[in-house]
Amino acid sequence: MKLSTRLTIINALLTIMLITVIAIVILSRSITLQRNAAMENTNNLASSIAKDIQARYQNYVQVAKTLSQIMNSYQTVAPDLRRVRYQEILSGVFESYPNFVGIYTLWQPNAIDGQDAEYAHAEGASETGQFIPYYTRESGRIEFNAYTEYQKALSRVSEEDMISNPTFRMINGKETLVIDIQVPIIRPDKVIVGIVGIQLNIDNLQPLIESIRPYGTGHTTVYGNDGTIAAHYHKEQRGTYFQETSVQVLGKDGVTTVLNSIHNGNPATVISNNLILVSYPFYLGTSTSAWTVISLAPLKTVLGPVYALIQFSIIFIIAAGIAAAIIIFLTSNTLAKRIVRVGDMMKDISEGEGDLTKRLTILARDEIGYMGIHFNETLNKIHNMVVNIKQQSRSLANIGTELSANMSKTAATITEIATTIQNIKKQTNNQAGSVNQTSETMRNIIARMEQLNQHIETQSGHITQSSAAIEQMLANIASVTQTLVKNDENVKKLSQASDAGRTGLQEVSTDIQEIAKESEGLLEITAVMENIASQTNLLSMNAAIEAAHAGESGKGFAVVADEIRKLAESSSEQSNTIASVLKKIKGSIDKIALSTDAVIERFEAIDRSVKIVSDQEEWVRKSMEEQGTGSKQILEYIGKLNDISEIIKADSGEMRTGSREILSESKNLEMITKEINQGMQGMASGAEEINTAVQRVHDLSGENKRHIDVLVDEISKFKVGD
Repeated sequence: MKLSTRLTIINALLTIMLITVIAIVILSRSITLQRNAAMENTNNLASSIAKDIQARYQNYVQVAKTLSQIMNSYQTVAPDLRRVRYQEILSGVFESYPNFVGIYTLWQPNAIDGQDAEYAHAEGASETGQFIPYYTRESGRIEFNAYTEYQKALSRVSEEDMISNPTFRMINGKETLVIDIQVPIIRPDKVIVGIVGIQLNIDNLQPLIESIRPYGTGHTTVYGNDGTIAAHYHKEQRGTYFQETSVQVLGKDGVTTVLNSIHNGNPATVISNNLILVSYPFYLGTSTSAWTVISLAPLKTVLGPVYALIQFSIIFIIAAGIAAAIIIFLTSNTLAKRIVRVGDMMKDISEGEGDLTKRLTILARDEIGYMGIHFNETLNKIHNMVVNIKQQSRSLANIGTELSANMSKTAATITEIATTIQNIKKQTNNQAGSVNQTSETMRNIIARMEQLNQHIETQSGHITQSSAAIEQMLANIASVTQTLVKNDENVKKLSQASDAGRTGLQEVSTDIQEIAKESEGLLEITAVMENIASQTNLLSMNAAIEAAHAGESGKGFAVVADEIRKLAESSSEQSNTIASVLKKIKGSIDKIALSTDAVIERFEAIDRSVKIVSDQEEWVRKSMEEQGTGSKQILEYIGKLNDISEIIKADSGEMRTGSREILSESKNLEMITKEINQGMQGMASGAEEINTAVQRVHDLSGENKRHIDVLVDEISKFKVGD
């Protein structure tokens, strides 16, 4: 596999892995944040719906409470007028509220006037005369009867208001979902003498619930205090029990959570069967049995944007991986080609024509460029060395030829003096042996000195290269240090910007909190308005009662009282609308405040991260400065080592010169010995040995000439130019 291919695969895999890890972390965090935000939004929606329904039906509870307060003062009315007056009040209220299915008041035996026996079998009374009047619209028109299930209702009366579970009743030939609102009538001495009840048509709740679809595909349901469905996104589910319809949708865990919330009156949030479920209870009147609003949001819809982000991230990772692979391949291929050019040139020198005139073209001043520069310098040195060797080989060839000719003449001359040399052979043998041994020793010393000089030359070259490399490293360290200083300034600017952003957000958060406090004041004002409307409604009822007592002369006042009642109802509705809007505004302000706090926390996290980066930059910069100082010291030591090498080189040259002088003196001694041998004409044996030696030298000079010729042939293979 090529170098460029290996580099491309490794770098592309690392890039894709890094992008994938970052994408997984970001997407995981996005899913968590989206799910938490959906749970919070669904909870806010359920809370808003619950409060809206509570505000709607609390008005009807207030009507029942007003009637209870009016009847609670029955002792101030003449006994003979009590039943008639209270029937008139019930009738007037019933006519004013067309969504009332029925209205009634149930009194304990003889509690209202002590005259039950006189009203036995009368309208609005039981067989014993017990006061139990009941107005209803079951047939489509107002009817007046006695309440048949009065004993059951009175048997379970308590000091708390009672809101019944939704049940279906036939009203004007149509099944209608109805609830009972019962408020006790309590005398000042805390004795319960009866109850006031309103049967309320809650069909108008169904369109509201059907229109509320969390995240477009979710739905909302309202449950009574025992889990009976009051309003459902599937209309046919109304009136059924919660557990009968929800096991398949919510699963066992979801059903258990909702049942606990319904029975205990506690809000709950749970994720079950890929649904976000929020249960929010609310209370009507003084009843301790809660109604519950449940909002469901499918996780698939909630996390839809995140899933789209996941698809985009996958496409982005693939595209980024392909782009990174292409870029890395092109970069790696360029670098590999530059390295291959160096290898090809080295191969051409070693296996080709040995052309030492070629040089690499330097394309960039990077590591490969510096390697090319050093390679060219090496070729220059080899070129110069080969040129010198060629010149010296030619000189040696000439010397060898001349030496061979001279040795031939010397052999003839030595033959003539052989007899004289033989006579002094014995006297000069010892001297000649000593001279030869000394010469050999000096030659060895000179050879060793030559090797030492070559080693010193090599060492000096390496030291020079090391010095250049360290100088380059010092320049790189200085550049990195300057970059770190600039980065430190940028980090400080980033920290200042983060502080400014956090300060601005804190000021915005303070303003939002002040607005929230002002909105709470507006809510208190709407509560006061609602109370005023309630009191006005009560006054209008009392005025209507008094107008009824006045007969014909009170009709005009009755009209005014009716207008006042309508005005009170309109004021109550408007105050409820204003309160609902203010609550939504306050909810939005609370959400903005929470979001602002979250952003401030993120700014603080950014500030902490910036400080950590600043500390790490400072540590790296100090480390680079220390490394630069150490590199300078190393450069100084290398300079001193280079000086020492020069001194050793000079001393070695002097020693080599001295050795050569000694060798020269040894040769002089040998020449003196030869002169002595020339004077010894009678020593034939010595002359013969000298003659043999001369013949050997002659042979060696011939052999030396052949070696020189071979050397010239080998050197001529390298091209060094002219």
